[in-house]
Parts: sequence; structure tokens; C-alpha cells
Amino acid sequence: MTGLGLFSDFQNTMTKELSRARRGGRAVTMGIMAVVPQEGASKDEALLNVTRTFQDQLRDFDTLTRYGSLEFALILPDLKSAEGVRVVDRVLKEMVSSLGDEGSEPDIYVGLSCYPDDSATVERLIEMAEAEMNRARDGARPGVYRWEE
Repeated sequence: MTGLGLFSDFQNTMTKELSRARRGGRAVTMGIMAVVPQEGASKDEALLNVTRTFQDQLRDFDTLTRYGSLEFALILPDLKSAEGVRVVDRVLKEMVSSLGDEGSEPDIYVGLSCYPDDSATVERLIEMAEAEMNRARDGARPGVYRWEE
């Protein structure tokens, strides 16, 4: 429906980006994002709005894939986590602005983690980003959150 890659594509791309970051002494930020449509709203439309907005706003070499039924994964090469928070927050604000009808936008919960600051493995970075996303979702606090112990 969205035309995006799946979790296996995300894992392959993240493994390559992490290797590239190690070789070049660079950062890479990744995120897991949950989309919760407003009551009565179309899940498909919410997913398509998120997909369109992120594809329009992210750089050509950033990656957006599906992660689950209502979840996405992001890879933001060459960005430390604070920069990643700013980028994702800007994209979310653009999505709200483009929808025009305040209150119709889905609640979006994003957890971010960063190499080398948070971990050196893809698996642990995913765990950290998921933990932050789940912490935000469990607390009903839509927004962008970076990994903090």
C-alpha cells in the first residue's frame, strides 16, 4: 500500500549504514515510529499521509521503511541523535500543517537511537529506539524521543 520496504530491507540498510559510519567515523541515527490514527479515522489514510510527508521531507539518502502494521523505521545517516530529533520533529510539524484540519492528524510516537553514542550494534540500537517509542506510547506522549538510560 505505501510502496515502502519492509523490516528486512530496514535491517539490511541499517547494517550497511552502520558499517559505513564505522569506516568514516560518522554517526547514524535510527528510529522506530508508531502511528495511532484518531478514533474513526482511516488507518490506511494515516499511513499514506505519514509516508508521503516523510518521503517529501527527508533527504534522498535517508531511509523510511515499514516496521509493523502501524509502525515505520527511519535511518538518518550522518546525523547525531539531537539532529535526528530536530529533523523528525520538523517533518511531523509539516505533516500536521499539510493536513490542515487540526485534530485529524494521527498521534505519532518516535523513539530514536544513535551510533556511536548509544550502541555499536544494529540489534541494540533497534531495542533502544523501540523502548523509547513504547515508553512514549505507554505514557500517551506523542512526539520524538531519543534514547536515554
